[in-house]
Amino acid sequence: MKIHSLRGRLHMQICHFEHRGRMWKTGPAQAMGLPPKKGSVHRIIETVLLVPITDDLYRETGKVIRYRQTLTGSFTLLYRNRPFAVIFLPNPGTGRVFIKYLNSNGVQCTALKELWDTEEIAGFIRQNLS
Repeated sequence: MKIHSLRGRLHMQICHFEHRGRMWKTGPAQAMGLPPKKGSVHRIIETVLLVPITDDLYRETGKVIRYRQTLTGSFTLLYRNRPFAVIFLPNPGTGRVFIKYLNSNGVQCTALKELWDTEEIAGFIRQNLS
């Protein structure tokens, strides 16, 4: 699945979330009667990007892929509770998504590259995780 539309939605929702926060801090949101912002950037990334990616990977490979947020704000993709890839969003507001793959020991085995399609992840899963 091409994730271009997911990246665009992620960009729009995070920008809207941050704009709403700035409006509340400066005052116009209260004057307009808008409710305070709810949620977090992490929750937006989860619902807009990670859940659709893991669902698509399940459809393509038949393997249950989970994710976990790291202390640095990136997300580790897990198969059978073992990490095999790390997804980075250096600036979530831009919508750019990067990935690096890990070997069986959890050590980086590929360079960081921009993610455009889940087929790339599915191919890695088919080749390396059986």
